[in-house]
Amino acid sequence: ILDALWSDPRMQDGCQPNAFRGGGSYFGPDITKKVLAKHGLDLLIRSHECKPMGYEFTHDDMVLTIFSASNYYEVGSNRGAYVKMGVDLKPHCIQFIASEHHQKLPMSQRVSIVEGSALRDLKEKIISYKTQLREAFLEHDPDNTGFITPLQWATTMENIVGLAIPWHTLRPRLVSSSDDNKLVKYETCLDTNLVYRGEDNATDDGPGVTETLYRNRSALETIFRIIDKDHSGSLSLEEFEDACSILSKHIGTEISKQNVKDMATSMDINKDGLIDFNEFLEAFRLVDPESQQGLVKSQENGNGATATATKKEL
Repeated sequence: ILDALWSDPRMQDGCQPNAFRGGGSYFGPDITKKVLAKHGLDLLIRSHECKPMGYEFTHDDMVLTIFSASNYYEVGSNRGAYVKMGVDLKPHCIQFIASEHHQKLPMSQRVSIVEGSALRDLKEKIISYKTQLREAFLEHDPDNTGFITPLQWATTMENIVGLAIPWHTLRPRLVSSSDDNKLVKYETCLDTNLVYRGEDNATDDGPGVTETLYRNRSALETIFRIIDKDHSGSLSLEEFEDACSILSKHIGTEISKQNVKDMATSMDINKDGLIDFNEFLEAFRLVDPESQQGLVKSQENGNGATATATKKEL
């Protein structure tokens, strides 16, 4: 199922793990040609990958990606499309967009919307490695000046986050620099907080566990669905702990049983011994520090009891 959902075509030959999605593979034109020849097929039609125009032919027209959700990232960001097969068995793609008003957006504006969404997704991924990044940055900054070189920053980002993207080009969008632009103020790329909206009972390794679970929540969801044999959408506390144990082995990172148990207990809001997976997803939030302070201040100006609860929740 993971291979079917998360595998994407690419222009280079060969096949390798899809590190960006965290599941599936990247496959090249040579792989497509072999698979189609093996099964006596002419065309592979697949989805689950947003395209600006709603569809895209690749691999010498052997692969058709069709994406039916318009406005996927933001309103006006992309068109949707569906495919009709005529009597000649040739695909005919029909494009659409949910709102006629946004259909007239110029390409530059649509690209800007998609870029903004992509940057938010990238920042979300960065924050899920916040603890590891800070430790790596401090290795380059033994005197704790708060600054490192752009090369050190870019190299650290690629090594820790695991994405081979143009970090030097993206640097002005992700992190602040010194006045002379020669050094990077690395803490500014970690300003957003990943917070766990549970009870205040995490152990010392809580931040690392929180980031690990958040970073691998897609894999954890898959494990949840497998363990949830009755499809009730809920797991017992013991089943949740088993799911985290499986995840721990899958990603090769040890997760403290006590910490997982504490988190499972805090997620069981009504104390019925069951955890709803949607509640698990909602337990984690990315919070901008300025927004966080504003919310607490707003609450403090109102009901005192609510302000106290909000501080604890944040």
